Order: sequence, then C-alpha cells, then structure tokens
Amino acid sequence: MSIKVKWEGQCTEDVMVLQGIQQGAKLSTTLYKCYNNVILDSILKSGLGACIGDIQVPAPTCADDIAVLANSTADAQGILDIVQHHTSRDLVKINPTKSEAVLYNAKGSNISTLKFEDNDINITNETKHLGIKRNEQNRANISERIRTGRATIYSLLGAGLHARKGFSPMVAYKLWRTYAVPRSLYGLEVMNLLAKEKDMLELAERKILRQIQGFQIIQQIWLYIPW
Repeated sequence: MSIKVKWEGQCTEDVMVLQGIQQGAKLSTTLYKCYNNVILDSILKSGLGACIGDIQVPAPTCADDIAVLANSTADAQGILDIVQHHTSRDLVKINPTKSEAVLYNAKGSNISTLKFEDNDINITNETKHLGIKRNEQNRANISERIRTGRATIYSLLGAGLHARKGFSPMVAYKLWRTYAVPRSLYGLEVMNLLAKEKDMLELAERKILRQIQGFQIIQQIWLYIPW
C-alpha cells in the first residue's frame, strides 16, 4: 500500500506503507472511530432498528463493541447485513461465534435464525454487554450484585473490615463507598428494580455498615418479665 501527502495543493511522490498503527497507539482509537463511524452512518440511513420516540437508536456503540437493537428479526438481520457489507469490503474479519442475541418479550413467537457471514448467531437467554449481564426478562441478579460488593470490600480489607481489629471505621466506610458500592450497583440505573430488590440492597448495605462500626450483626434482645 502507498500513500501521498497533499500540502498546499501539491502532492508528494508515493510513499510505501510497510506498517500500520499498532494497537494502543495514540492514533489507534481515533482512526478506528473514523472507520467505524461509516458503518454507524449507514445503519442510521437505512432506517432499520429500534427508536426512542423519533430518535433512532439501532446500534449503541462503545469503542469496538456494537449492540444491535431491533424490534423484529428482519430489522436485526438487515443491520447485520450492513455491517457484513462494510467489513467484507474493507477486509475486516469479525468472529460471529463471539456474538450472541437475546430476545426480549419473544415468548411463544417463532424466531428465525440470525446469520452473519453464513454463520448462525447463538441465541441465548443471557449475555454480557459492557460488563452488564442482560437476560430476556431484563432483570438484574441482585444476590450476585450483593456478593460482588461484599467480595470487593473483603478483598480490600480482609479481617480489617471489623472496627475492633483492623482499619478505622471512617477509612473502611470510605473504601466501601468508593470501590465496593460502584461495583455492586454498576448498570442497575438502567433497570427497573422491584421494591423487594431495593430492600435486599438496603439490607445488605446496613449489614456491612454495622460490621464496619463494630456492631453485632444480630443484636441480643433481652426480655424482662415483671413478676
């Protein structure tokens, strides 16, 4: 491959390019966004995919991670065909086995297979997107989130979580709010939580905070019966 540099209306002679931009270099992300933006523009112009009101949201993208949102199998397949057209033209290889599809509100419906480059895309009940697990019920596993928060604070403090044996309660609380809470609540802001699920999160935090302050998890209750 060769390039020319244009400056003030004049072009240089051909310069042979023997090496591209390595992964993680300063220009790597910028050049990728320039390339990927062509695909996203084509998807928008097609009119396929989901909408919020009159705003098209067919392909929310973060870096090289593209999520296809569509109200029908035909729309989803059309978007995949657009991506396949651009990647094939530009000699970009995509591994279809790393892509998965989750069907929402598709109970009892006949869903045809989604294909990319003649390969079937795996249709599953749950997949992970940007670190958030998505399932066909669009519900979060609150018990797993609580375990994540608890494991995070224990990995930071260990036995020091107890006020009488380790760190100052203020230090432990600061670490809990700074590191553990964001990990356990990550992604929940986009989900509609049930009142029971909110109560589970609150009870779990109360338990950790009591432990940080050195209180007993279960307080003894003394019953006095007047004679």
